[in-house]
Amino acid sequence: MKRWQTLLIGIGVSALALFFVFRQADLSRIAAAFQQARYEYILLTALIYVGLVLIRGYRWHILTERRLSFGDAFWLFNIGFLLNNVLPAKLGEVARAVLAGRKPGMQFGRAASSVVVERLFDLVAVVTQLTVAILLLDLPQWATNAAVIGGVGSFTLVGVLAYAARNPEGALTLGGRLLAILPFFDRDQADDFLQ
Repeated sequence: MKRWQTLLIGIGVSALALFFVFRQADLSRIAAAFQQARYEYILLTALIYVGLVLIRGYRWHILTERRLSFGDAFWLFNIGFLLNNVLPAKLGEVARAVLAGRKPGMQFGRAASSVVVERLFDLVAVVTQLTVAILLLDLPQWATNAAVIGGVGSFTLVGVLAYAARNPEGALTLGGRLLAILPFFDRDQADDFLQ
């Protein structure tokens, strides 16, 4: 598909979305909100947001071992984020991996694994915030238990990935054995899947 066709599709989808939003919106309330807005805070928030998105694009650029240029990583990250907001089940992450896999020097598997690692970093950040909340706030026991289980699970996943990064052959062997336990995998299929 040519670039201008993609641009036209994007403009069409945006126009359709705006039509549905404004069709049900009370324009007088929107105008009143704009009159009362503190634009210095809006500008500051926008600058912080753009900075954070640039950092996340750069982080993904690093996670792909610089196989994606910073520009590609930044734009593909934003495309994935946009699609996550309009599609169910985080399908934007899958789309991001598919689009990145089409770039020279990248494959879908490498792109998908970098997305998974990136999401694990996000999970660790959330668990760290939960840990601070548990320490500082008086939370119900169920919330504390859920945070502890989530924390142990996320740090276990990070540990498994760290082991796999340092010892890929051992990780493939162990992963093959574990997958072979499942009824729909034999050992050869498990090894092929992990490769």
